[in-house]
Amino acid sequence: MPQIRAVPVNGVRSQPASDGQTCLFHFRRLSPDPSGSHELNLAAPVPLLPYIAAAALQAIPQPEPGAGATQPFVMEARAVQLGLSPAGAIVLTVEMELGARISFSIDLQQAETLQQTVSIALGRRRAQALRAEAAARSRPQP
Repeated sequence: MPQIRAVPVNGVRSQPASDGQTCLFHFRRLSPDPSGSHELNLAAPVPLLPYIAAAALQAIPQPEPGAGATQPFVMEARAVQLGLSPAGAIVLTVEMELGARISFSIDLQQAETLQQTVSIALGRRRAQALRAEAAARSRPQP
C-alpha cells in the first residue's frame, strides 16, 4: 500500500468568507512548512460543508451498534431544540461547542422514535439516581 502523505495539525478554526459562498478553514501545522509557516488554509464552497461535516463525523471511532461499549467520543450538546420548518417539517437542532449548530429534518416516525427513546433514557437515568441515593444511605456514616 502506498504511503499516505498528510500534514499533521493540532488546531483548526473556520469562518465564512466575505463572498458568502465559501468557508475558510485555518489549520495549525504541528511542524512548519519549508517557508516557516505553521498555517495551512483551505477554502471550501458552502454546498460542500455538509459533506465535510459528515466525513469528519464518520472518521470518529465508534463501537459497533449494539456492542454495549462505552462511546469513545461524545460531543456535549449545549442546547437542543425541536421545531417546525416553514414547510412544516420537524427540525431537530443541536448546538455544540463554540456555538456550532447542526440541524436535521426528521420525519414523523423518527420523531416518535426519538420521543420514545428519550423517555426510556430519562427513566433509566432516574433509576440510576435512585439506586445511587439508596446506596449512599445504606453506607455506614463515619
